Amino acid sequence: MLGKERARTILEQVLALGGADETEALLLADEAALTRFAQNAIHQNVAQQDTVLRVRAVLDGRVGVASGNDLSREGVTAVFDRALQAARVQPPDPQFAGLPQPHPYPTLPELEEATASVTPAARAEFVGHACAKAEGSHLVAAGALETGLREVAVANSNGVLGYHAGSSAEFVTVIMGADSSGYGFALANTLSDLDVEAAVARAVDKALTGRAPQVFPAGHYPVVLEPDATADLLGSMAYTSFGALQLEEGSSFLTRRLGQPVLSSAVTITDDALNPAILPMPFDFEGSPKTRVSIIDGGVATGVVHDTYTASRAGTQSTGHAFPAPNPYGPRATHLSLAPGTASVSDLVASIDEGLLITRFHYTRVVHRPTVTVTGMTRDGTFLIRDGEIAHPVRNLRFTQSYVQALQDGCVIGAEQRLCGEYGPYLCPAVYIPEFHFTGVTDF
Repeated sequence: MLGKERARTILEQVLALGGADETEALLLADEAALTRFAQNAIHQNVAQQDTVLRVRAVLDGRVGVASGNDLSREGVTAVFDRALQAARVQPPDPQFAGLPQPHPYPTLPELEEATASVTPAARAEFVGHACAKAEGSHLVAAGALETGLREVAVANSNGVLGYHAGSSAEFVTVIMGADSSGYGFALANTLSDLDVEAAVARAVDKALTGRAPQVFPAGHYPVVLEPDATADLLGSMAYTSFGALQLEEGSSFLTRRLGQPVLSSAVTITDDALNPAILPMPFDFEGSPKTRVSIIDGGVATGVVHDTYTASRAGTQSTGHAFPAPNPYGPRATHLSLAPGTASVSDLVASIDEGLLITRFHYTRVVHRPTVTVTGMTRDGTFLIRDGEIAHPVRNLRFTQSYVQALQDGCVIGAEQRLCGEYGPYLCPAVYIPEFHFTGVTDF
């Protein structure tokens, strides 16, 4: 670890260098260790450390950014000089309103250093459970368990100064049969909270019950999306629509619709990086404090996330969603939660005469941003629902579907949230969608 004091020393060295009207220094330090397994056996343990200093220099309305890994006094000076030189050759940006001013930061739980320093042997115990469970079921497991630490420290010449260290633990597995597969994912702030056993159980169950899938024709069917599939809906909407820049550009489905109903009244979506269940952070990458943002409230569009750049143009305050400069993509919602309803997954399944239960989506791509129309495939467990019960597994299907349309009238939200991490971290429940558009059937 860099630690708070050393990080502060490096940031102060940057700010002490003269020549810029405003200066920002951002330190990103990562320590990550990974145990990979395949064919029911561990085949790799790797670990890495990386620290990057990014400097943003402002001179006469011109903004330059440079980065480097050398944290010696000479290295720090060299990064600052490159940022200043970059600013000199940039055109003035009349929309740049300056670097953030200091604000108080919320207090978050202390770092659990044990998660950041987990040994390969400790990770092997968790991975060994997955491999043994798969082998005992005559299945084959592959995947990875990663533990790590991230430190973020930021300061600027206006008085901003922040430091945060957080740990994380992430487990993912795909467990295979001869003609079936199951998916398990778990994410937590600490290794002690990581529920590997539940993730493995889900994957094994899908691989066993998914054997001998039958062909089911493409068409329009009601579906129940399990949480990992729901996460794809939130991730695609975050990418296309929940940031202020997309709203400005007109590519968001929320453009000119704030204050209006846009989704089902059952849908409430918030972004809250202070939620202790969602890998919390107190501030963004330019030092603005994180705030809870209501994006959809009972189906009504209520807001988008901002950094200082978009906030100044909109006449509002940053919500604490800046990414490291330079960032042409604008602010991004990163800690989303779809509020739960009251129905269990069994209730959702029981409501369908003929439809599909979807474990997750794979290789999805947005094909039309204003409607968040996405194409992709089902994966790792797709099942026919008939007369309110799971009838049998089916081969994977390709779909092309507007996610906005999917979450409009008739959708029902499940009661139990799960932390999903392929896009997030996002808190996701299962969702019933009355009509989902499948365009083709795969060979597996």
